[in-house]
Amino acid sequence: MAERGTARLSWGVALCAVVLVSLIPFCLEVYQDATIVQTHPLARERHVLTYYYPWFHNATNYTGALGGAIVEPGNATGWARWGSPDDPCYNYTSASSLTQQQIYYWENGLERNYSWASIAHWPLDGLYDVADPAQINRHYERMNRAGIDVMIGDFFGDFEFQNPTMDNYMAVSANRTAAGKVSPKITFMLGTSWESDKEWWGPTNRNGSGWGPISGVDYIYHYVKSYLDAHGNDTHFFRVDGKPVFFTWATYVPGYDVWKAAMEMLREDYDFYIVVDWGYQKPGPPGPEWVELFDGFVFYNPVGYLFNEGPVPNTPNKYTNLWWLDWANSNDVNEGIAPEITRYGEVQSPTIRTMFRNMKRYYTGLGKFWAPTVIPGYDDRQIYPHADSYVGRSGTTNYGSSLTYDGMWEDALSCEPAWVFICSWNEIHEGTEIDASVEYGDLFINRTAFYTGMFRSA
Repeated sequence: MAERGTARLSWGVALCAVVLVSLIPFCLEVYQDATIVQTHPLARERHVLTYYYPWFHNATNYTGALGGAIVEPGNATGWARWGSPDDPCYNYTSASSLTQQQIYYWENGLERNYSWASIAHWPLDGLYDVADPAQINRHYERMNRAGIDVMIGDFFGDFEFQNPTMDNYMAVSANRTAAGKVSPKITFMLGTSWESDKEWWGPTNRNGSGWGPISGVDYIYHYVKSYLDAHGNDTHFFRVDGKPVFFTWATYVPGYDVWKAAMEMLREDYDFYIVVDWGYQKPGPPGPEWVELFDGFVFYNPVGYLFNEGPVPNTPNKYTNLWWLDWANSNDVNEGIAPEITRYGEVQSPTIRTMFRNMKRYYTGLGKFWAPTVIPGYDDRQIYPHADSYVGRSGTTNYGSSLTYDGMWEDALSCEPAWVFICSWNEIHEGTEIDASVEYGDLFINRTAFYTGMFRSA
């Protein structure tokens, strides 16, 4: 009996040992993020944000709609942005290569020319106009259903084009509020572009007077000033702790000296939070001098970390910043690479989760805010005829046969973020949109609602 009891005890000890060993990867994974608590003021609130592109115009002129509150921006009173980059209507002009027959077919849903429209998927609403109050309302309602509470407008460019567009969205939000309807908060993304010396038209003096070509420090300053002056205190503008919050893309392009001078001017005149994109075509993270300038960081589009199994294989490209993966190579548990993840019976790559966790550790360690970005896929082949940047909405090596979007959400939520960014609402040229389409219907609206529900209940 004693021997049998000893044997049972030995088996029990062995079983406990096996269980403990099997739990080590899980415990390490939990420990990694449990020890990283974001204390930045921006992390005190939970938000789901999406990038919105107010570029698209058709032949209808909506100026004067909504009781005179709507103004078509600039000269975009004809077809604009719906068209290939080689077509003049792609870049805000009343000229168009559309024949009257094509316009009739497309307006009546009889023909879809993806190549001419330079889009990966066809909007369920057709080739809409972003100045149409009814269309803005449709987008707001879908965002509400999806659980998105902040809309980041990509309003960069010449001031006469972009400022009226922001005015239109604020006007629709005010109209909805008066009717007892909820709208997402609105803010803007400063697109510093990949052309650091490009000139735009805007105010030429610090007090907002003058008009002419501006670039560099002056462009950044006046771009931000124009929106903060007009809408920074608006109840519909996105604010945290009473301060307006805005964003940038391709932040490093103008250079450190330009940003330093612009931020000094802006912080003298305004109290705000700025969260910047750092990742596009950069080989590593921002250094301490860059980090000091801004309040938070985000990777606008992590497509470079997603890889297809087929039928269109891709390779690391200009969007791939492998430093975030290589950084996690020490023996310190808090800097270890995330273990392989098994989902739906398939072992999948830890790439995205590793990247998210390393970014969170890096920026939090420097006292800054950070949040992850999720995308449903990527397809810009109607603009650029190559496959390097194409990522399927399923069938990646990262997530196997499951939806890319679902996998990215799960990886994002594993980091216990305060915010989650969605790229994008309607960047249809690059095929990252989650808005309703002919191909997918409301699938990605519904998937977003599912995950935002999980996010807010955690």
